[in-house]
Amino acid sequence: PDEFVELESEAFTYKKAIVGHLPSAQALQNKYIRALHEKGNLRAVSVVRSPMDRKMSLFNYVSSLEHHPGHSRVRSIGPAQFASNQRANFQLEFLQAYKGETIESICNRMSVFPIERSEQLVRKWLEINTNQRVKPARKMNITADIFPDSVPFKSDDREPSYLAALRQKHDQDYKLYAYSKNTQI
Repeated sequence: PDEFVELESEAFTYKKAIVGHLPSAQALQNKYIRALHEKGNLRAVSVVRSPMDRKMSLFNYVSSLEHHPGHSRVRSIGPAQFASNQRANFQLEFLQAYKGETIESICNRMSVFPIERSEQLVRKWLEINTNQRVKPARKMNITADIFPDSVPFKSDDREPSYLAALRQKHDQDYKLYAYSKNTQI
């Protein structure tokens, strides 16, 4: 991401898309990308997921990779404490072009799709915006496939007060996710 900010416009020559994990605010620090955005020539897409699914996926990722710097700590605290320790509204902050940007503003600036329908919706979005047929993508990076010993988060096993506290802490991410589920192309 830091290198992306410094890229000159020539780095984008002949590029039709940029794919990766890059916070919106950081992407817009690049002069070329900011200019495209200001001219209305930047079309962005993001995929979001249930806040708890995202936390459990991250927990499984870190706890399954022994070489990850947080591996030992994560393994010692378990999934419930890990979920409680996560920064509030991470997905919203990641997509905000500026601090305090609202969900409605984000969703007006970019297309936001739920992970459950992402392959279908992103493919359709690409076909509309590129006027080209796009082949179905092969699903990859499925936690259960990569980490067969992954820990599913079962809300039935949790105290209602714990779930209510997590829902309140991540209220904006839950709203963003709900909004994404109503996205139409």
